[in-house]
Amino acid sequence: MNRRPMQIIHDFRILGKQTGDVGTGLRALQAQGIGGVVTNMPFDDYMQDEGTWKAFREFLNVCRALGMRVWLYDEKGYPSGFAGGQVLARRPELEAVGLYRDETGRIAEAPSYEGTHNCNNYFAKARTPSLLEPEAVREFVRLTHERYATELGADLAIVEAFFTDEPALNVMYFPPIPAAKDVPVMDPPDPHRRLLPGVPWSGTLAAQYERRDLTGLFCDQAGASALRRDFYGRVGEQLATNYFGQLQTWCQAHRLLSSGHMLWEEDPEIHVPLYGNFLRCLLRLDIPGIDVLSASPLSGYRYGRRAAVLAASAAMLNGTRRIFTESSDFCEQMNEKRMVTVGEATASLGWQAALGVTDFTYYFSYGLCPELSDRTFAFLPEDQRKLARTPAEYLAINNAVNGWMEILGSASLAPDVFLYYPIELLQAAYYPVLRPWEADSKSPELLRIAEAYTSALAGLLDAGVIPCLVDGAMLREIRRSAGTGAGYAVRKASANAIVCPAGCEPPQDCLPAEGCDIVPMTAELPRRLFEQGRARILNDNPEVCAGVVQDGARPLIVLVNLTDREQSCRIRSKDGERQVKLAAYAVSLER
Repeated sequence: MNRRPMQIIHDFRILGKQTGDVGTGLRALQAQGIGGVVTNMPFDDYMQDEGTWKAFREFLNVCRALGMRVWLYDEKGYPSGFAGGQVLARRPELEAVGLYRDETGRIAEAPSYEGTHNCNNYFAKARTPSLLEPEAVREFVRLTHERYATELGADLAIVEAFFTDEPALNVMYFPPIPAAKDVPVMDPPDPHRRLLPGVPWSGTLAAQYERRDLTGLFCDQAGASALRRDFYGRVGEQLATNYFGQLQTWCQAHRLLSSGHMLWEEDPEIHVPLYGNFLRCLLRLDIPGIDVLSASPLSGYRYGRRAAVLAASAAMLNGTRRIFTESSDFCEQMNEKRMVTVGEATASLGWQAALGVTDFTYYFSYGLCPELSDRTFAFLPEDQRKLARTPAEYLAINNAVNGWMEILGSASLAPDVFLYYPIELLQAAYYPVLRPWEADSKSPELLRIAEAYTSALAGLLDAGVIPCLVDGAMLREIRRSAGTGAGYAVRKASANAIVCPAGCEPPQDCLPAEGCDIVPMTAELPRRLFEQGRARILNDNPEVCAGVVQDGARPLIVLVNLTDREQSCRIRSKDGERQVKLAAYAVSLER
């Protein structure tokens, strides 16, 4: 299978503008190591112009003739779900709503828009339909997926997957983004709207909680934790079913795969208001994905691995292999006014491969087309030259990725341990605040649980112990595996131990069957797991990412130097101990 990276190109016509025709542009991308595109109907006159549809069909057929993969991006910008404003233009009653409480204690339903992600992003200010309402999602699918199917006809077979981008519930407030102050305003925010603490809401939730006192959703009052856990458990199930489930069902009916990534994946305390249960939503993607906005390897890894483990866990629990990334050096371009080097980009993509990513999609700036000559780069103005990448540089990055994936793509994912994803505890501790980006405003218990979880994840990964996350319901389903020396199993994943974050014991109703022991995380646990034969490797250098996949019966170790200097790490495995030296930003596959 072609596993070469894919370029995200929202307006396919740009390839023709650069080189004269789209075929020449696609061949130029192929010459730089790109194997496909993530694309869509252009955003101007979105999905409406018949001439553009004709050109789009021709473009897809050129992709097929060149053997390039094609994914379709499902929105006009992001976040996904509003079909470029068409859903609410046709059905304004489907707008997302929240339940809000004022200082007098009055609780009331109201549209959720001002102050939210839909008002604070880099694409546009636009209202969104409710992703909790099945009819709103059906309308989105009808206007987007069904329209592609109708217009493309038999050419839909060229498409491999649909990509959904940062769909989320829309009641949590986001800080204003200074760099995005001039984005298009599709729906002007109400300047008189007073922001109040809010929770997700829908017709189904209203029926389920009719005549219930919901004050405990908004403040840390006695006895409220059970209400909050029950409420956000229902929210997570409804979102997973009504949004991600509908997209997956449609894709499967059309022999396509559903993929995409979510919003603010890395911070577990945010998972509750945005998704109810993040892991449950990921499980409904055929190719679960992550969004890596920084290509500075060490800091990007320490933050982004939290998202990567969630996506890998969804794949392992579903018994699938494919995991995708949307990668770029967005943060470096925005904050440092530079593109990352070839070494930085390679190491950044390397740690993602080490943690299981198989499908790479890029917003990286691609090199000027060879037909325009490499010499053109040398004559660019200095301020433009910083953000232009030569074809040779891009080819070097992509050849490295393709080289790993020829080996890693056929390897299987397997965890060493199950790690409790304490979403039930987070749900019970969460209540909405006006400035959630400020730690001092949040529930102290929420922050304690989130810190314990991220610390456990870091401790395992730093040592090369691979976790598969399980929520409380999955934890309850865990059973001893059959066979001599077997460990534990749930769904389609098996592991050798069950670990919980320190001080985050699962609720009583989430405990697994008798004989399935849960071990609390400690600094010494990775070493103990290895010495007991329950972890495949042990890595002693946290500045080297150490991932493990299975190449048949043997582990294949992926080592990535996350720094700009030579590193040495000691790797212990059942075959003994070895000292490995890695050049700056080097990626090495060790059998």
